[in-house]
Amino acid sequence: MPAPASTPVVAGATAVVTLWEGALAGLDVAGGAVRWRLSLPGLAIGPPAVEGTTAVAAWEEEHGRRAGLVAVDTGSGRVRWRAAQRPGGVSAPAIGGRTAVVVAGDRAAHAIDLVAGRERWRTPLGGAGSPEVPPLVVAGGFAVADRVGDLAMVRAGDGRVRARVAGVGDAVRGAPAGTATRLALPVDDGRVVLTVVGRTRVLDPPGRVSGVAVLGRLLLVATREAEHDALVAYRW
Repeated sequence: MPAPASTPVVAGATAVVTLWEGALAGLDVAGGAVRWRLSLPGLAIGPPAVEGTTAVAAWEEEHGRRAGLVAVDTGSGRVRWRAAQRPGGVSAPAIGGRTAVVVAGDRAAHAIDLVAGRERWRTPLGGAGSPEVPPLVVAGGFAVADRVGDLAMVRAGDGRVRARVAGVGDAVRGAPAGTATRLALPVDDGRVVLTVVGRTRVLDPPGRVSGVAVLGRLLLVATREAEHDALVAYRW
């Protein structure tokens, strides 16, 4: 691809990526050929999300005048719906069931019906979204992080907040990882916020954190800008 691209998501035989310059593209998984490409009205830095044959991506104009979501058919790239969002910081989306959730510039999480493209609920947060920090789908809802590093557990059906964790630093790269009762969120200064069954502590690995992942009782932390870049496994 001619421009920097996001982490891909796969739907059947199609890999879907966003291009930072402002496009959404579908590529053939087997051969790598571009099946379709859709120009977007603004930059698309965060990864798309997919459910079935529907892919959803977020975009925002470079100078912050407009932002929104677009949903497309993964096989053809045909637009299914568009949903405007408040500019000023829009996260990548996450999809759980029939709902796409995004954090927008109005410092709120928005849930959009995946079929109709209509807003189902809006939940106020402490900050706007970060393109590379999508929500996490967990049992019964979503773990939603905003730009200032606050973390909210919200119900899928109505957006009601079940729990909140105060941030310790800005969240600009790396989504939360884990489950409804065991979560990790990397923040920009190199620390990782851990919350386990309502108890919170802060992990401070060497260097800065590129991302985290969870495998059973292991927390995997990728670090950079230390004496040695590393992938570190912690038991938690």
